[in-house]
Amino acid sequence: MAGGEIISLSFGQLSNNIITHLYNTQDSLIPYSKEQKDILLHDLSTFLTRFKDPTSNGYNYSPNCLVYDLRNGLGSLSKYEYSEPKPNLSDYTMLNGQLPPKNEFQRQLDIGVSKGNLLNVPNTANWTDFGKLIYNKRSLHTIKNYTTYLQHYNIPNLKFDTFPKGVEEFKSNDKEIDDFRFFLEKCDKFQGLQILNELDNGWNGFSNEYITMLKDEYFNNSNKLNIWNYSIITKENKNVRQKQNLIRSFVETWRSSSLFIPLNLDTHSDLLTSNFNFESNWHKSAIFAMFINSIWGINSQDKDQINMSGLQNLILSEENENRKIINDVKIKGIDIQADIVNYYDLPNYDIDLSLASGPSGFNFNQTFINQDSTLVNPDIENILQVDTFPTGILVNKKETKFNIEMNQSSSLRNWLKPYMKIIENSKENEIIDDKNELIEEICQIMNEYATTEESDEDYE
Repeated sequence: MAGGEIISLSFGQLSNNIITHLYNTQDSLIPYSKEQKDILLHDLSTFLTRFKDPTSNGYNYSPNCLVYDLRNGLGSLSKYEYSEPKPNLSDYTMLNGQLPPKNEFQRQLDIGVSKGNLLNVPNTANWTDFGKLIYNKRSLHTIKNYTTYLQHYNIPNLKFDTFPKGVEEFKSNDKEIDDFRFFLEKCDKFQGLQILNELDNGWNGFSNEYITMLKDEYFNNSNKLNIWNYSIITKENKNVRQKQNLIRSFVETWRSSSLFIPLNLDTHSDLLTSNFNFESNWHKSAIFAMFINSIWGINSQDKDQINMSGLQNLILSEENENRKIINDVKIKGIDIQADIVNYYDLPNYDIDLSLASGPSGFNFNQTFINQDSTLVNPDIENILQVDTFPTGILVNKKETKFNIEMNQSSSLRNWLKPYMKIIENSKENEIIDDKNELIEEICQIMNEYATTEESDEDYE
């Protein structure tokens, strides 16, 4: 039974790399023969829209999503230009006055041949370099004032690096929100929004302002709307200004979400090989996509399908509706050919995507996704079989079985404490426009992740 449609929103290069891996996996599920249709195990309408393909007089699928990037952020535009009119490029300033050339993978894809072995780190600088699906013209958007280098188009010293900068930029791009209506009107049974954004630059302010307007324009500010935020920490935030911005973005995203999953990749894992390139968005995004794809599978699989509302109720603690942050996420690997005793001797035989590495503390709620029990997703590893998934970055991929662990953990309090001190010792500025309110909301989150033995008296 179909669970309904999910509309995805993605903001920024790393997020768009992630969603490209996810939609390439959806592409791998599309049946192109009667035999494939007979064994179709997923409801494609959850994440894809079926449309008449003008090039073949048949039908094809495009993503149910809106994707936002910087000026020039669309790269070579992938296969977009073959199904829809080309966008008006007069508003874009292209590097060297022209679009970047397509890589060999995309040129082969244009003639109907997918050769993932042609992909490598140098030729996947942009998410459109390895995308396979055709996007509707209403899906792809670029903002006006900032380039691919996070610099202002006219003022190079002005960076797209803070929450307020994102809010300001949205206000000059807000007319494009009308394209959301197109996707919403195509839904027969709308489940909710799944959002990929970046927690430590201007995209978080942009996306939060976007969601605020969506709720007001289309959903009457309903607090029943399913809004899931997968928010990526893209860099090590070292200085005070960066930390002020990170905690401001964190609190704002918590406020606007029904489920908030901040993600931070710890590259110190026995599951990642020396081939893994931390500087490559193609590589990094593949790991984040492994986790999110496990959830997308549950949302769309025919058997044991759980829609957004049902899964949210299972994942979150029933005791407190404001305890809606999943702060501890791990992709766990088990070598099926190894002695199980040896597995327990490998404490890092997982990939940690938690907000902070280290002990998880007390778990208020713990959820597992695997192939045979708890939340069942028998195709949890299908993303690894997609030819655009980077090869050689995972240890013993064929011999390793993966599962997902998600926790609501009291360790979130320890992560928040130093940020609380920073805000307490800061003056109001461009980022901190209401210091007392920000402190109050940090305290509220800490209280909701406190055990009965813990007290927040020192933070009130």
